[in-house]
Parts: sequence; C-alpha cells; structure tokens
Amino acid sequence: MKRPSAAERQDQLKSLLHVTIPITLLMVVIAGAVLVFYPNLNIKHLSVQDSAALREVFFSGQPWVVACTMKGGAVPSIVAETSGELRQARIQTAAIDCEDRLPDSGKTVYERFGFRRSATAPLVMLTGNGQAARQIPAEKMESTADFVSYVTHQSQLRVFQPVNDGELQQACFARKACVLITTRGKLLEKETNALRTVMTQNRNMVFVVLDVRKRPLKFEGHTPHIADSGPTVYFFRRESNSDTKTPDSNSVTWSLHEHTGTFTSSSLLDFLRGTTQATPKRLTVAPHVAGRSGATSSSKPSASASSDDDKARAADRAARKARRDEEREQQRQQRAKQFATDSTGEGDREKSSKSKDEDASERERERQRRREMDEEAAQWFDDDSVEVEAESEGHDTVGPTDEGEEEEIEEIVV
Repeated sequence: MKRPSAAERQDQLKSLLHVTIPITLLMVVIAGAVLVFYPNLNIKHLSVQDSAALREVFFSGQPWVVACTMKGGAVPSIVAETSGELRQARIQTAAIDCEDRLPDSGKTVYERFGFRRSATAPLVMLTGNGQAARQIPAEKMESTADFVSYVTHQSQLRVFQPVNDGELQQACFARKACVLITTRGKLLEKETNALRTVMTQNRNMVFVVLDVRKRPLKFEGHTPHIADSGPTVYFFRRESNSDTKTPDSNSVTWSLHEHTGTFTSSSLLDFLRGTTQATPKRLTVAPHVAGRSGATSSSKPSASASSDDDKARAADRAARKARRDEEREQQRQQRAKQFATDSTGEGDREKSSKSKDEDASERERERQRRREMDEEAAQWFDDDSVEVEAESEGHDTVGPTDEGEEEEIEEIVV
C-alpha cells in the first residue's frame, strides 16, 4: 500500500484541525453558558437528614457560604452570582432549607444557629476556621464585589499574636486545643509557607505565635523542649473535670505534646497527627509570659511599647478595633431597624425599649449558640479528635474581658 506523501499528510492534518477546532470552541462556549445561566451547579444543596454533609459544611473547618432557602425557594441571587468566583478562591457554597427541622433536636436551622428570619434580606451565613456559623451582614451583600471581598477576607488563615500574658491565656490556654509556636524573631518565608500548609489542613485548630525574645515563656514544674534552631512547636489540650471556664482553676489541667522535629510542613503534620496516639505530659499550671502583666489590649499597649515595631503594631491593632466597632455599630443599627420593621401594632416607646434590649438578647443567643456548637462538635467528631471552641467575631476576637467586651488580640494573616 502506497504511503501518503508529506504534502498529503499535511493536508489531512489541516482538514482535521478545521473540524476539531470549531468543535472545541463550541464546547467551551457551551460550558461557559451553562455556568452563566445555571450558576447553581456550583452550589451544594443540603438536607437536614444528611448528617455527613452537615458535618462537612459546619464542622470541617473549611470555609463555606451557606444560604437559607425556604420550601424549595430560589438561592439568593448574591450567592448564585458569586459561587463560581468563590469556588476559585477555594470557598464552597451551599444552600439549605432553614425551616426544616433537624432530626436530633427538632429545631429548625434558624433556631439551631440562633438566627432570626428577616422579611427584607436573605439570610446567608459563613462557616469555617473553627468558628460557629455567623451571619453575613446585609450591607456586605449589596454588591457582588463587596460580598466576595468580605467573604474572602473573613475566610483567610489567621494566627493569634498575643502581646502580653493576659492575651496569651485567652488566645491559647483558655481554649480546648492550641498550637503554640515560639520564635526568636519573625518567621522566615519558608517557615511561613510551612505553617500555611499545616493550617490549611487543620483549619479547626487555633495557632498562636509568640516571640520569646521579647516575651519569655515560663513553664512551672516542667523543663520544656527548645529547638536548637528555628521555631519551637507545642500542642496543648485543655482538660477539665468541672464546668468551670477559668484557666487557672485547680480542676483544669493541660496535656502537652512537644515537637522535636524540623519546622517543615511534613514534620509538623506528622506531629499533629501523632498527638492522638502519643502519651502527653501533664501540666497543672498553664505556661505564662514572664515579667508581663495580664492587662488586656484595652490598656493601651502603645503607651508601654519601647520600639517602633511595637508602636506600629499597636496602631494597627487600634485601627482594626475601630473598624470592628464601626461594623458592630452598623449591625446593631440594622438589627434595630429590622426589629422596628417586624414589630407592628406597638407604640413608639415600646419599640424603642425593645430595641435597646436587642443587643443583650443577641449576645445571650450567641453564647448559647456557641455552647451548643461545642456540644454537637463533641458528638459528631471522634473522641480523640481535636475540639476547638467556636468564636463569633473572627479569629482575632476571643473571650470576654472584665468589662464584658471582647478582647482584641493581634493577628497575622498567613
């Protein structure tokens, strides 16, 4: 059989390309059209009967945007329009009928997470990073750009960076589990990259970084392991035989695991996985920062800062606190407005009085919701898995201070 010449083979190739290229382009156009006209393909539809899916969305630590729907209603347009962009940022989207009742508790999804249905705005919540599900403010859903920016910012990996002993106790030892990393200065780029990898695979864990050159860490009754070079890593689990939440209570102890390997992602991941099998050391007193008072960040750290670096961090912390105060005030005003809209047939004085009580009742619902989240997490996860207390206002916000306000702790984004 005569073999085709080079010119004939070239003509055959051209003919094949004339056919395959238009087909490929057509497939790309069709796929794009499907994503444009059917954006819900990116959205996972949840059922209250599917406990595995609920556990994945609400307790895996991965960031999820969850939209409430009602009796087969449409997904809010803001979620449908941004689901593809959020997916590119590794943030998943889901929808659930929030009027359905959970089989175990008999509560609706609204009641389970302490949210109130609004007649004026869709309810969309954000989960992940070991936090309780929290409602996305209505003002952040006014445009797709604002919505994506808010969600991606809130879903970033963050590390606590306490500046005194009071902040260290709240950020680490008052929690159920904590990874404490002590350094002698700033983390190197390769160390930051390793930490980012570890945090990505352990989003339910709390990570704290402490510079021991400025704030020496003291252990009582134990000589800690200290790495010859690079950061030292400790894993603490808080254990209590009572319901007390006071970190220095005599009924509270801490199990301690010390990382003796190199500061690489593979070594750190092996270390954290091994904490469920290795025998820990027991501490009856939490480690503390030597020579530092337990004053909170509200006591003006910039006044005692002795270096430009400390002053810059204090100024940045104050700016972040101002932004959060502004956001909370906007949320308070929104709740008051919603309450006034939903309440009918009552006098102005009664509406005003109820509006003033709204913040207190909202805080109490949030505290109850976090307690229930902890209890359910303990049931849904294996007994030897890490439990992390849920927070309400972001990774840089931790337990209440004496004044009842939430203490602001410096954070770094990795």
